[in-house]
Amino acid sequence: MADDGGVAVPLIGRVRVAGLSLEEAERAIAAEARARNLFRDPAVTVTMKEPRTSRVTVVGAVQEPGAYSLSRGNNSLMAALVSAGGLADEAAPEVEIRRAVFSPVVGAGSAHPHGQSDALPAGYHRSPGESVSVLKVNLLAPDAHPPDARQLHDGDVVYVARQPRKNVY
Repeated sequence: MADDGGVAVPLIGRVRVAGLSLEEAERAIAAEARARNLFRDPAVTVTMKEPRTSRVTVVGAVQEPGAYSLSRGNNSLMAALVSAGGLADEAAPEVEIRRAVFSPVVGAGSAHPHGQSDALPAGYHRSPGESVSVLKVNLLAPDAHPPDARQLHDGDVVYVARQPRKNVY
């Protein structure tokens, strides 16, 4: 798929399939073939060559801090923490998810670029006042998570806070 979300289909030309499921992409390609009077009843099969992943970084009080690739179907906060070997003994229940915020350039498409690679998609830029949003999550109150924290996005940084040391004398 190209950066603009289109695919080049032999005989048919470019068809936009960004954000579509496999079945929706099949229908879009078949509809384009009919619209261009190339086929009356085309049978189209779309397969996933390589599953999409989200690259997230997990730091702080975890066993193995680092960058991890999570499949788009399993890109939850819990999956990221498990990938990092779980919480360290000194982990606090507070977690921060730092997420880049993208703003569309006036006149560009309105689709949000979640799931894109590290590079900004065409038509998007980082605005100085909104370059990063911080979502706070308490692992002891999972139902209180902000809705945006349920799924991680490409480029998110997960920071697990450390509990302050309590000395006993």
